[in-house]
Order: sequence, then structure tokens, then C-alpha cells
Amino acid sequence: MHDQFVAFLTNPTRDSFLTVRALVAAHPNYDGYSNDFRAMEDALDRNDPAGVKDAFARAQPNLLLSPGAHLLLSVALRAEGNEQAADVERLICFRCVEGVQLTGAGTAESPYLVLRTSDEYDLLSALDKRLASQHLVFDGGKSLDRLVCEDGTDLWFDITEMMATAARRLSG
Repeated sequence: MHDQFVAFLTNPTRDSFLTVRALVAAHPNYDGYSNDFRAMEDALDRNDPAGVKDAFARAQPNLLLSPGAHLLLSVALRAEGNEQAADVERLICFRCVEGVQLTGAGTAESPYLVLRTSDEYDLLSALDKRLASQHLVFDGGKSLDRLVCEDGTDLWFDITEMMATAARRLSG
């Protein structure tokens, strides 16, 4: 998975992103509803950069393509004085946002593909949009999140894999 991730970072195409995304989604530890991101936020709130890094490392591959997780890691690295590594993680954050954008048009017909709901909010922020409401929509076997923005636009996200994984975990 490491080589495919590096390939995506160096050549961010739809195919290179989807390759890494498929590997993450197929991983036995994948859980789009895990508390991994929250563990990173908690460590940052405690001003514990090492805790942020540890939480990120333990959360793999769940947070590999999470823009927000890479941004939190960047903040932690900067707090430690590691400017170069912080800049790399910030770049990875933007590459992950770009990757999500490459997966669709954000419409009901061509929704963005995400692995975590936090990815939806990361893209919303990157597009400088504010959430007005969110709706779960089931359409022909797909689970979609519809985010209605304050400016009246809609952004659609396909969360089918997240929902299926959650259902498998609940069923044992």
C-alpha cells in the first residue's frame, strides 16, 4: 500500500487515488466510523504532539487518505519544530483533498467517493463552503450523503462502503 500511496502523491490522478482507496477499503482494519481522528484531536487538545503522531500511526490504514488527519499531523510536527515534515504533511492533506475531488463531480449522479465522513467536511472546508444541513439518501443500493451548503449548493458523497463495513462490524 505504501508504494501505491507514494505513486498517488507523486502523480495524483483519479486512478492512482482509487487504487489506494480500494486498498484501504479492503483492509481488514478499515472502519470509516472509527474514533481514530478523535484520538488525534484529543492529543492535540492536550498539547501532546507525540500523542498525535502515535494516534495517527495506530490508525493506519484508516486515516491514510484523510485530509484532516494529515493536517493535524502537520500541526503536531510544526509544534515540535519539524517544519520540513510539517510542510510535507500539509502537502499530503491537499493531495488527499484533490484525490477526493478526482473521484466525482459532487452531484447525485457523480458523487465524491470518501472513506470517512470527516473527508466530507474536509472537502467542504477546502471549497470554502458552510454546511446548512446533511441528509442520508438511499438510492439504488447506494448510500449517499447530501450536504446542503449555506449558499444553496449541494455536495453529494458516496458512503456505501462505509455503511457496508459498519453493518458487517455490527453483525459480528
